[in-house]
Amino acid sequence: MGSFFSSSASASASTSTSSLPCSSSVPSWKYDVFISFRGEDTRKTFTSHLHAALCWQKIETYIDEEELVRGDEISPALMRAIEESMISVIVFSENYANSSWCLDELVHILKCKREYGRQVIPVFYKVDPFHVRKQQGSYATAFAKRKKCFEHKLDSWRAALREAANLAGWGLQDTGTESKLVEVIVEDILKKLNSMSPSCDLKGLFGIEKHIKQIELFLEIGSQEVRILGIWGMGGIGKTTLARVLFNKFSHLFEGRCFLEHVREESKNRYGLKVLKVELFCKLLNRKVHDPDSTFERNRVRRKKVLIVLDDVSHETQLRVLVGDRGDSFGAGSRVIVTTRDKRAVIHQANDVYKLDGLNRDDALGLFHWHAFKETSPTPDFNELSEQVVDYAKGNPLALEISGSFFRGKDIEDWKSLLERLKGSSIEDEGSIQKILKISYDGLRKDEKDAFLDIACFNKWTRRSLANRLLDVTIIKDLVDKSLITEEIEMHNLVEEMGRKVVRESSDGDPGKLSRIWNGEDAYSVLHNNIVSVY
Repeated sequence: MGSFFSSSASASASTSTSSLPCSSSVPSWKYDVFISFRGEDTRKTFTSHLHAALCWQKIETYIDEEELVRGDEISPALMRAIEESMISVIVFSENYANSSWCLDELVHILKCKREYGRQVIPVFYKVDPFHVRKQQGSYATAFAKRKKCFEHKLDSWRAALREAANLAGWGLQDTGTESKLVEVIVEDILKKLNSMSPSCDLKGLFGIEKHIKQIELFLEIGSQEVRILGIWGMGGIGKTTLARVLFNKFSHLFEGRCFLEHVREESKNRYGLKVLKVELFCKLLNRKVHDPDSTFERNRVRRKKVLIVLDDVSHETQLRVLVGDRGDSFGAGSRVIVTTRDKRAVIHQANDVYKLDGLNRDDALGLFHWHAFKETSPTPDFNELSEQVVDYAKGNPLALEISGSFFRGKDIEDWKSLLERLKGSSIEDEGSIQKILKISYDGLRKDEKDAFLDIACFNKWTRRSLANRLLDVTIIKDLVDKSLITEEIEMHNLVEEMGRKVVRESSDGDPGKLSRIWNGEDAYSVLHNNIVSVY
């Protein structure tokens, strides 16, 4: 059973955990790419073309520009450049192993891959990957020459060549021409950099920094054990937002990554969990996977250090099916973050469970003001009224965001009238938040209400395409401005539940009177019994 801790716990309590390397120990990101190559083989040919293509794409690349007289040891400056590069491209050529400097670079590159999660792309330029892996051909000749002078390094060099040659890479046999080879390598690098680039924009995310700092301690980034962290809290409290920030912050440190959304809802379908597992494996392996339960696919994933977020898990079975028993399906150093409204869904599988509480008063006021006034300090006339709204919301970010957007632009008399309707409300559980959400819905125009209910009842997977094809773009923008949907036409689960509740209540419990049908059982009942009503 995992330990439990709350977001309201003191900092001293949090720091009592074992002190292991975290993100602060990872060298800063100075270069996008480091190129390791043998100058006499490729400096004026392939490597120069690759370097030019990377520079044209504005990819910050470290390359040894000069032919230098080198000693036997790799320089501290070059070691630092490798550590500060997110991706290392190793151009294996005929005489690569003739350079002890190149081989030392290789050893350090692979060390950074293991310790810092750096990416490595081997390129086999006019050499057979088998010769590199087994030190045959020109590589055997090179090792024979160095047997006496570098005997103490031979084992580490051989191991590094084997490891690098086993990584997914590129060669002329894949493309046919050098120009095409350069093109696919640059595309691969761009793709990797895009997925690795952390999104650090926390604008408007009030109070989230303290949660990030506490959770970093429990994730223990750098530890080689597989760890599962549960983030538990009521709906609308910010679990998904926090998990997304953590995913963006750390995903570049892992070989595979996946943010899996809507686990609870998708699991309701007959083959839902199988579909989710296929999606998970496809993203982790970056290729199509038809059977994630095959021994071959499971072994491939088990060899990878991965970061996974399972969003909105409602039952322990979902966790076991998707990540195995305590995450044993994945490689050393993997991390699984699980968001849930029900602590029982994660308590037996997670190493730790983090209870996400509501915002403190200052952060709650800041978030409400941000959405109500587009600034954090309103005019004095609204201060007391703002505090009353915040009192009702009890620090729930979703309630604060939607109510703030709804109050925006209204005068003081409107505020007072709306506050009267909120009296007696308090966001103590997920049921009571519906009153604030319903007030926002009631304030919509008729055409906005219809569009809102359409979106709430659309299937999540087709919601965006249907809304763009069927609904007025101006109305969609109005709903975005009121924080009821996002620009991507996504909707929070509680907002969706409120919309569907409105539709159900208007039907008096008769499926034939439903203005919109999203549930398979209701659809069958209506069609089978021929009881549909026309509006």
